[in-house]
Amino acid sequence: MKEKQLLIRILFLDENLPAIRLVESVLRKTLPEFELKIAKTEKEFMKFVIRFQPDIILSAWKLEKYSSAEAFQLIQEQGYKIPFIIITDTLSEKVVNELKATGIDDCIFRSDLTQLPQRIQKALDKKNIHALKEIAEHELKYERGRLQTIFKNTPEAIINVGFKGEILEINPTGLNLLQVDVLKKLERKDIFDFIHPDDIRRYKKFHNSVGIGNKKTEKFKIVGSKKECRWVETKGVPLFNEEEHIISVLTIHKDITEQHEAQELINFHAKLFENISDAVVSFSCDLVIQSWNKGAERIYGWKEKEVVGKKISELRWSAVSEEKVIERFREISASGHLERELNFYRKDGRMLTILISTSAIKNDNGKITGFVGLHSDITERKLAETVIKESELRLKAGQELANLGYWERDLITEKIIWSEQTYKIFEADETENKSSLEDFLTYVHPDDRSSILEAWNKLTDGVDKITHRYRALMKDGRVKHILAVTQLLKNDQGIPVKVMGISMDISDLIIAKENALILEKKFQELFENSPDGIYVEDEDGYILAANQVACKFQGYTKEELVGKNIKDLVPEEFKQELLSRFALFSEQDDELIESFVWDRNMNPTPVEIKTNSISYNGMPALLVHARDISKRRIAETEKLNTDLKFNALTEQAPVAIYHVDRQGKFIDFNKKFLEIFDITTEELERAEWKFRIHPDDLSMFMKLREETMGTDKQVKIQYRLFVQDKIKYVFGTSNALLNSEGELIGRIGTILDITENVMSKEKIVRTQTMLQSLFEHSPDSIFIEDLNGNILNANSRACKLQGMEYDDLVGKNIIDLVPESYRGSMMQNHKQFCEGTLQRLKVSVWNKDGKETPVEIRANLVNYFDSVALLLHVSTLES
Repeated sequence: MKEKQLLIRILFLDENLPAIRLVESVLRKTLPEFELKIAKTEKEFMKFVIRFQPDIILSAWKLEKYSSAEAFQLIQEQGYKIPFIIITDTLSEKVVNELKATGIDDCIFRSDLTQLPQRIQKALDKKNIHALKEIAEHELKYERGRLQTIFKNTPEAIINVGFKGEILEINPTGLNLLQVDVLKKLERKDIFDFIHPDDIRRYKKFHNSVGIGNKKTEKFKIVGSKKECRWVETKGVPLFNEEEHIISVLTIHKDITEQHEAQELINFHAKLFENISDAVVSFSCDLVIQSWNKGAERIYGWKEKEVVGKKISELRWSAVSEEKVIERFREISASGHLERELNFYRKDGRMLTILISTSAIKNDNGKITGFVGLHSDITERKLAETVIKESELRLKAGQELANLGYWERDLITEKIIWSEQTYKIFEADETENKSSLEDFLTYVHPDDRSSILEAWNKLTDGVDKITHRYRALMKDGRVKHILAVTQLLKNDQGIPVKVMGISMDISDLIIAKENALILEKKFQELFENSPDGIYVEDEDGYILAANQVACKFQGYTKEELVGKNIKDLVPEEFKQELLSRFALFSEQDDELIESFVWDRNMNPTPVEIKTNSISYNGMPALLVHARDISKRRIAETEKLNTDLKFNALTEQAPVAIYHVDRQGKFIDFNKKFLEIFDITTEELERAEWKFRIHPDDLSMFMKLREETMGTDKQVKIQYRLFVQDKIKYVFGTSNALLNSEGELIGRIGTILDITENVMSKEKIVRTQTMLQSLFEHSPDSIFIEDLNGNILNANSRACKLQGMEYDDLVGKNIIDLVPESYRGSMMQNHKQFCEGTLQRLKVSVWNKDGKETPVEIRANLVNYFDSVALLLHVSTLES
């Protein structure tokens, strides 16, 4: 099918009717797709130029009152770039050449009019080529500027390296990585001078490989001029010239120091978490088991794979009904934490007595996302009539549940299936196209797409399973970090038929500093407050770290204990036995051994020891758990110490703490309670505390107390006290107190004096009201603008000055409020206001009807809702 020809718009300047008809006749014979307009005068000519917008102009050489030279000069002055052809029968070749030199595209004699269509097409082609050239030059200039901006401002170090390692180009981030301030300081250095000695051989191999045309990504250590060592992920690509010859190696270095250090810390803490003697179990909000460590396997007999993903009720694990279990988790949701002795069944049916410490896991918005519990087996202590009413460990830590998605791709049908969780991870719509690898790459960060392709190529080259990480780019610009495992499945003939994989959102683990600090704090709390003594020892038996219980065992402070050798901590007669056993510890991971620890006076304590081989600060080490098994005597001592600590904490607490029985009689209270109520112990026993409550709040307080005293409801209340003719504002909380059998025995509560906070809030409200009044009633017009000139706020006098309503004025740019001829100076003045070089200016302002008003403007930079803004006071001047 013939492609439709575009219509050519032709404007013909001539007043000779026969000549016009002759030209039109020639055009119609050989140029059917055109539209012709005739102009006979200068006025008609310019009207058609503007409205008709011709593709080409034909003109007779001379007219009675006009000429082609004048017409051409006019469109040149007006800036029109329209091909111009003169039709004549009187000009010499010399004059024709002179006209072409002025810019006229062509001259044609009337005797050669049969060539007119070809001349028109030639002129139009020339115009199109010129336009395309201008566009190409503009785009090239723009692209060069854009690439230079990216090179200078990218957060990653970009270094162009010669074949011998010489540094050819480097961006500011690269200079910062190498710890030099100017490029000149690198003249006598090459990139190899900054590579850590441990990595130099591997880096040169990497450099040479890229230099022969390979693209590679590896991790190295960079040592700057100031000897600071940084971990970087380096991507190298060969740089080609126009002849496709490799001329240098372009390297992009991403600083991953914090991520690397955080990962080492995470690995150590994960080993500690996995090998702690107690059971650590986490649940989802619907009580499905999410994690089950080795301690749980040892205590309860079920392996991790047997329980993870099942509900508690499916295991027949708890010794109480499902309703009771749900009720306890409601208590945890309300209070955030639960500590209690409960009965559980092992897999073999044997009942255990377990001390549990369970906490609610909350996200940043305070929403509960699951629960984590620490379970200690105290069955032996119970059988030995050991009674411990308070738990040995209060743990408020845990991990957010893994966010895991599944996908598969049938290599024969090309059908792709994503699980619901995969859609949630990538925040994708189920209707979005994902039928090919290219479609999936749209969800991947541009810098990581090459690694995805590399992983896919490995699968197609015969690798059956690949684990890798990459970044996913959300539609709103957020980045998620994904851990992916991809598996290639083959049929009986060894032909690949399906690819399947899992994608896990590990963003929280990769946000290095913040999450590492949080995780370090949680695991440090677990490490320090474990009921076991925990030691980290090197291969020669020197102690690298120890928790508080370990220090207590040995009778040393942490500073004294760390650095000692274990052979110096035992009596002489046991040293040989200890050294021979220590050599076997690394081969006996997860084995329980009964032994002794001795304090500095060589007094023995019987313990149960468990060891595990770990990596500590990048070196092999031994993790040793020592559990005190002196039973009743040690348990009673721990209970006494715990009581003393609790009493000391209560007395030193900054809030009032009290304990009442089921009838509301005070059993215990601290000094802060008496201080807040300004009451003595004798007055409290006579119930005179009621008279301290403000009369207007007393009936409300007593009604709430009566309604909740015999229940397990949590109470939060704010009320006033009237003490020594002064009003105090207090905030109280009250929670049910249950015994080990779950029976209500009273309530325990806290009272916080919030008088100062309440007074401060009232003062802030009064101040804001006063400032708003001053703003609205100022005799000046007041504008608040951002640094781009957009109006953020204005008072009523400012609206009146501009002749506009508030809603119409706010959001406009000040440049749009002045006549166009004044906008250049206004932009310059606004820039000086923002830079602080201009504080006062006399100028004119215009309202929406164009009325001019002389004013004086005073400008100051202010903080407006946590952003820098410009405050303008505009005073009207007398004319």
